[in-house]
Amino acid sequence: MTENEYRKIPEAVRVSMFLYVEERRPIGSFLTAVLSNNLKDAVAQGYGDPAFDAVAQIVRWFHNYASSYCWGNREKVDVWLDGKDYPRCGDLDRGISLLELPEAVTRGA
Repeated sequence: MTENEYRKIPEAVRVSMFLYVEERRPIGSFLTAVLSNNLKDAVAQGYGDPAFDAVAQIVRWFHNYASSYCWGNREKVDVWLDGKDYPRCGDLDRGISLLELPEAVTRGA
């Protein structure tokens, strides 16, 4: 994933993705549907939102940089948020130089 592709993801979504993976913070219904591989709900929740236009980049980012423990189906998402069974991601640092932390994260949002 190139930096240009990553920047197609709206900053607010990038912040949510980062905090979800690193701190297991809840995400909105659109990202929940995307990470759960629920195309119907992703379209219903995201259509018309700028994040919807970046769904391919969101999926590529998770595929390349996030642990498979935190996405792929609804059960994985729920277990990840519950904080049980799986360790923290740890794989995120593979792409941190490319990704650059969203500004809102560095500001402490």
